[in-house]
Amino acid sequence: KYTKYLIARDSLECLIMIDGLQRLVIDYHFEEEIEVILGRINKSIAESDGIYDDNDLYYVSLRFRLLRQNGYHPSADVFNKFKDENETFKLSLREDLRGIMELFEASEFCTEGEIILDEAFVFASKHLNDVLKHVGEDEARVIRDTLNHPYNKSFVRFKAKPYIKNFERDYGTNDILQELVKVDFNIVQTLHQKELLEVSMGWKDLGLTQELKFARNQQVKWYLWSIAALSDPRYSKERIELKKPISLIYIMDDIFYVHRTFDELVLFTEAINMWDLSALEKLPYYMKVFYKVIYDITDDISSKVFEEHGYNPSDSLQKAALGGVFRLPNGIPIVAINRPVLEDVGIGCVETKAICEGFRVANRLGFESLCVRADSEFAVKVLNGDYKHPWSCITDLRDVKNVISRMDDCLIINKKREGNCCRLHHFRDGYS
Repeated sequence: KYTKYLIARDSLECLIMIDGLQRLVIDYHFEEEIEVILGRINKSIAESDGIYDDNDLYYVSLRFRLLRQNGYHPSADVFNKFKDENETFKLSLREDLRGIMELFEASEFCTEGEIILDEAFVFASKHLNDVLKHVGEDEARVIRDTLNHPYNKSFVRFKAKPYIKNFERDYGTNDILQELVKVDFNIVQTLHQKELLEVSMGWKDLGLTQELKFARNQQVKWYLWSIAALSDPRYSKERIELKKPISLIYIMDDIFYVHRTFDELVLFTEAINMWDLSALEKLPYYMKVFYKVIYDITDDISSKVFEEHGYNPSDSLQKAALGGVFRLPNGIPIVAINRPVLEDVGIGCVETKAICEGFRVANRLGFESLCVRADSEFAVKVLNGDYKHPWSCITDLRDVKNVISRMDDCLIINKKREGNCCRLHHFRDGYS
């Protein structure tokens, strides 16, 4: 009865409720209702021939974000009405704090070439940073959370409980939602505990912990990756299976960077590319153990997929699911996950992303000034705007822009070194 009532309500009320359900991670109970509402709204936009009568920044931004978030692709031109004669966002919009926060969230769904959303991101992030000094602590906490953890970059389930307070503050207490959230939380928590126990016992049975004592054994961390990728409680079996290759990626990382010789890595690279158990003969014992586990897990997942869906993905899994082990032209083997690492631009993307991660670390440490000295000329030119940014780096570069906007000084320069590296220096106290 409640959901039928909701479907018939005003669009803004529906959108607010959908946003609340998704942030509380109980939206999977209402998939059909949400699809009906969003489908109806998307249809009305299409029938309007691009003419929008809505002048409410919050409503337009929320509608845009939810549609894109759920697989629709409304035009970003809807935000043109919020610009002045100088083609910049109207200063009067700064009075609408809720609207600015939602505009920031909407800008996170930018696709390549949507300049207006890039402008919206800069406008909203600058204003939200400025207003932090003039609001109360509770409101400042919400703004900081929006800036640092926008919806599409967050592990939503971890933010569900704190969101209840914000929802009640803005829209009032809802006993039905409160009870549903509480019951659902307890059920899902029990489910996750059972899954964690199962994957932990399964990992113990593989024997890698005993055979590869140098490698990490972080069951909870690896399992959280599968929860992040498949948050819907209904995908329990898939989470359990996904945790296996995720674990192997970490073990492979330890082999490559902690416990190996160059010659061993060359042999292991060749064995992976051969994908045949006969390749075991040339490997050292610890690699034999690991290679056999990779081979068996891939075969097991392939069999389960074939049994359930009638398709054998073994070839695809061998080439992609565990990443690929490649050798660069100089013969050095590296691990790459679905990246064109043998192309110069591909390597440049990896280097650019690494520097962007450095900016995130500097931001978390509270740096107010930064000097970046990087060996990668390509990455430096991308960060300085001299090269067009690679599509795969667009989100990272927007994060960097946001970090830089909060700093007093920032310098990014190219400095050649013997090896490829990046150094970040704090101007004021010399930390790097």
